[in-house]
Amino acid sequence: MQSTTFTSKMLSEEVFTCALCKKLLEAPVMIVEDIGNICNTCFTNADNPEEWHAIPNTKMDVVLKELVFPCMFESDGCEYTNFYEQLHNHQTICMYRPINCLLPKTECKWNGKVMELLKHFKDQHPQHILKNSFNKFSFQLDITKTPINVIKLLLNGHEKIFLLKIWESGEERGLMNAIQEIKFSGEGKYVGVKYVGKNSQYKITVDRDPFPTVDNAKKICAAILNEVSDSNTNNITVTVKIETGKVQNMTEAVLKQLECSVCKELMRPPINQCLSGHSFCNSCRQKVTQCPTCRTNWSDVRNYSLEGVTPSVLYPCVYNHVGCEGAFLGNDIDHHERVCEFKIYTCPISDCKFTGNYSLCVNHFFLNHREFLIESTVFQETFTPIASNTMELKYIFEHENMYKFTFQRLASSCNWYVRILNDYDKNRRYYYNITITDAQVQQRKISKSVVCLNKDIAKNSDVGITFSYDDLSTYKKTNNDQINYCCEIRECEV
Repeated sequence: MQSTTFTSKMLSEEVFTCALCKKLLEAPVMIVEDIGNICNTCFTNADNPEEWHAIPNTKMDVVLKELVFPCMFESDGCEYTNFYEQLHNHQTICMYRPINCLLPKTECKWNGKVMELLKHFKDQHPQHILKNSFNKFSFQLDITKTPINVIKLLLNGHEKIFLLKIWESGEERGLMNAIQEIKFSGEGKYVGVKYVGKNSQYKITVDRDPFPTVDNAKKICAAILNEVSDSNTNNITVTVKIETGKVQNMTEAVLKQLECSVCKELMRPPINQCLSGHSFCNSCRQKVTQCPTCRTNWSDVRNYSLEGVTPSVLYPCVYNHVGCEGAFLGNDIDHHERVCEFKIYTCPISDCKFTGNYSLCVNHFFLNHREFLIESTVFQETFTPIASNTMELKYIFEHENMYKFTFQRLASSCNWYVRILNDYDKNRRYYYNITITDAQVQQRKISKSVVCLNKDIAKNSDVGITFSYDDLSTYKKTNNDQINYCCEIRECEV
């Protein structure tokens, strides 16, 4: 058996080291006069190899193939050793090898080990990380912004790290799609990439590659993207689903039967059927007039047999593509999704198309709509009674709730409304209080309280807090007729 001491001695004396790059020789080795043993890469890439006096060192090739060597990144912590011919394959995917940041150098000049890549992205590029325990990831893509160059790190619940690359093709305009596994398992599984727009959807299958190769990139042409996208916003939802293998038990087989043939999501009650018996989720049923499978009309019969299975099925949260790792039984999933911390909201400002979870909405308001933002649940303002209809809208982000504050001045009264824009059922314990304070005598006050409103309740004088101008006349400032009020949102005591 080969002695590790012998190999170490030969490496320390540079017997197996290329005279130019100082790395382990790569076969076929060339012996160059006045230089020494040169590896194949250095010889092939030399500017003028024809001027060298060189001959093949075939004996060295034989010796190398019979020996076991440590990984070239041993000094960085890698403990891998193997025969020479297997060593090269390992070093191309070694987690200790140095790499640059995956983003363009103009955006980041980081250099480190592959195993440090995830930490670097968490620290410096968190917006490029998607995490999901169910191997399903989604994000928005604007196909009009060129050049398109998407880099996403995908993290699943089994500590697997995948790299998604989407970039523009150099030929006929289209997008190339590649999926690489950072620590490649060699299992050769595939990945489904789905482009979903308002008008249609399109799916492709991409083979997984070891990082950093992109041998199996798949192309989707621009014509298809334009057909799929929303004609108004040009936005497409890109969904990446990493397959986990064949069905292995009855539970997964049942889940397959619950998969809607259109959207590929698990169906929930009501489950609709066509006249031929094909079943689809209620959401897809509302979008089409005929069965997408057989083109027959819909029936009024529901698939109660499948619906009877759903209470025992664990459903991944609909917000799993943005970070929720929860799975809930069919009877509980709807309630969870109403209160999920990863729930996606649309910006309530009418001209804004931003969508994001609660924390992103807070940050979005702070950066883009600060004039509409109230940064506390207790705030004071002044107003002047006027004989015309005016309205002021503000938004408050507190208690993990999104509140819409409305102050309305009418000809004879003032109205205040505070509505909860996220789930109302869990937030009935919150109420708001409006207090009018005498400008001259601070101890003199008048106040009213009411439970915060459901976002769907129609605006009328019966559901808010109302003070008539007659009630407020004695609270005016003597100089300018202004009135002080304070709004406070509180939690009911249990």
